[in-house]
Amino acid sequence: INNELGVRNSLLLHTYCAYDHRVLKLGRLVKDWAKRHELVGTADGCLNSYAYMLLVVHFLQSLEEPVVPNLQAMATESVPVTDMKWGCLDRWETKFLTDLSGIPEPKNSMSVGELLIRFFRFYTQEFDWHAHAVCMRLNKPGEAV
Repeated sequence: INNELGVRNSLLLHTYCAYDHRVLKLGRLVKDWAKRHELVGTADGCLNSYAYMLLVVHFLQSLEEPVVPNLQAMATESVPVTDMKWGCLDRWETKFLTDLSGIPEPKNSMSVGELLIRFFRFYTQEFDWHAHAVCMRLNKPGEAV
């Protein structure tokens, strides 16, 4: 199936995982937790696996000392993708920085265990679900979207 948007989304997550190994490790822990608690599956009204990874990346960008930068904000060239999935032509901006060689390593040195605890605290106690959105494309450390 021709799913260019899905390919770009997968490449985006792969690039975040390539930047810092904790993205993949934390993502696996969160997704495993969600599966064990039967909280995965859009047919059941739950988030899918990809959405849990978006939560992870958004959280890792939101820390006072971020684990990952906003790769979408760092990109300069537009990469539009169009699809007809919902019966009309939709255009999606999928730009993000793919060359990680010039990005300094994160200053954040938290362990994956510390990040997991902070992840759950962030989304259960700190994040205001009524006033803000999870959006890693527009996310900036210390600012709510």
